[in-house]
This record gives sequence, structure tokens and C-alpha cells, in this order.
Amino acid sequence: MITVPTQSRIVGFYEGAIITHHEQSPLQMECRAENTKPAPRVTWFIGDMVRGNGVFTETVLTEDGITYNITSRLNIMPIWRHDTSIVRCVMENLAMGEVSTNSVVLNITCKYI
Repeated sequence: MITVPTQSRIVGFYEGAIITHHEQSPLQMECRAENTKPAPRVTWFIGDMVRGNGVFTETVLTEDGITYNITSRLNIMPIWRHDTSIVRCVMENLAMGEVSTNSVVLNITCKYI
């Protein structure tokens, strides 16, 4: 059985939401998918750059013993260059070639204003 993640979501924000945050202040975003099989590969992007540092992904086998719940967290310290960047959580089911994407836009404000 192969189940595509029906929706990856950045928790607390709707697709395309604008996140206003101060530069040099820690920011954590969380992306989830539930009841998937096999467990998808999770990749975070800021703009076109893949994020490896600050990414923590947890894969949990569900009670049915067949599907997985995925929680992936991106921890960043935004700087002014991140302003207007699109942050994307991409979950790929490699067995089927299916992709689920959720994205938000960063609005980074100067820490000293």
C-alpha cells in the first residue's frame, strides 16, 4: 500500500501566509503530514536554497503499523536578506513521484526599529 501525503502544512499558517518576524530573533516553523506510506522525504527551502542546517524531522509509525506521521521543524535566525523570501516545506513520496508543498512568505523587520 502506498499513500501520498494528502497535504503537508506549515503549522499555524495558511498557504501563502505572510510571517512578520524580527531579524536576528529565532524562528521555528513546523511542517506535518499524516498517515503516509512510505514515509516521505522532507526538504525545506528558503527561496531556492535547500536548508539542511536547523532542520529536524521525526517519523513516527502510526498505531495501525502501516502508515507514518511526519513532523519536520525548521529553525532559523532570519536576517534582512530573508525579507520577502518564500519558505517551502516539500514532502515527496518517492515511490509514486508525488509531491506535496506548503509555503509562506517572510516579512523580516529591522530589530532596531
